[in-house]
Amino acid sequence: MYLAILTLISGFLISYLLMPNIIYLAIRKNLFSTLKPVLNGGEIRKISNLGGIAIFVGLRITHSLFIDLENFPSNYYIAALFIIFLVGLNDDLTGMKPLNRLIAQITVALVIVIPGDLYVHSLDGMFGIYELNPMLGMFFSAFFIVGLINAFNLIDGIDGLAGSLALLIMLAFAYLFYLLHSTDLALLCLAFSGTLIAFLIYNAHPAKIFMGDSGAYIIGFTMGTLSIALVNGISQNSLEIAGTTVHSAYGIVSALLFLPIFDTIRVFTLRLCNKQHPFKGDSNHMHHRLIKLGFTHPQIAGTFVVTTLALTLCSILLHNFNPALQVLILLGIVLLLNLITYYALKRQQNVKSQIQN
Repeated sequence: MYLAILTLISGFLISYLLMPNIIYLAIRKNLFSTLKPVLNGGEIRKISNLGGIAIFVGLRITHSLFIDLENFPSNYYIAALFIIFLVGLNDDLTGMKPLNRLIAQITVALVIVIPGDLYVHSLDGMFGIYELNPMLGMFFSAFFIVGLINAFNLIDGIDGLAGSLALLIMLAFAYLFYLLHSTDLALLCLAFSGTLIAFLIYNAHPAKIFMGDSGAYIIGFTMGTLSIALVNGISQNSLEIAGTTVHSAYGIVSALLFLPIFDTIRVFTLRLCNKQHPFKGDSNHMHHRLIKLGFTHPQIAGTFVVTTLALTLCSILLHNFNPALQVLILLGIVLLLNLITYYALKRQQNVKSQIQN
């Protein structure tokens, strides 16, 4: 317990002390590569997106001081984390072509999957499949990590959203790894949680800084690798949550990550259907919809957090179901929520059109 508290505080203090210096440097050097619009009201704010620097430094120093990762490809994780951070930072400062970004993301995913030997070994009976062919497991794992990197990058669109959701997921992962007796990975999650709490102090509405690609990339990459470790751990050992024995992590992991992944797939699909580049920015994300419906930034972040908690509770209640059925039920709930916001927005637009006419 003492080491857990120390790890959390260390990650928090290092990032918290760095954050104002990064904001000051951005102002002095005019390091504003993006303009973050506030859609309700049309206001445009000039905000630095270099918060990922403080998150990365806080995590790495705390990791070096207090965490000894066992049964985890620590060296490959650190090397890949450093690479993806530099890629994100370069994109924040100078911009990168989408193809170059994708190549870098695939590279770091392959580093942790192939030489790091961290990939999904079993589907726990999903679609009737248990043991997974190593090549297929590696492909699935690398694809998942790349997808999650982009999912968290795309969801970082308004004050407090990406940071709040990432904090909830990291704390949940810390608890799950603790139940699995993987203390080292639980401490890594707590170190990350500390940096995210510090970031949210400056990212809460009205935000003074955003995490940028550098922050979103290391969050997505770390969550992807930890998700795979969690899936493998629960498949081999199972765990007890509030008196409930969970034999597969697919339901819980899906519940925790469903909103950013679903939103990314939905937006990419819409862009392709509209014959647009899938990485071209737009205002079709779920948080954009909620803003148009009149939600404030804190309300949207709270909605995402509460919804994720509700989905996680559902996944625990469905623990006796086949993992594929768990995921399908969760998908059905998210699709229903998506339809509700879609028709609410349509109704609002129709009312405005009738008033104007």
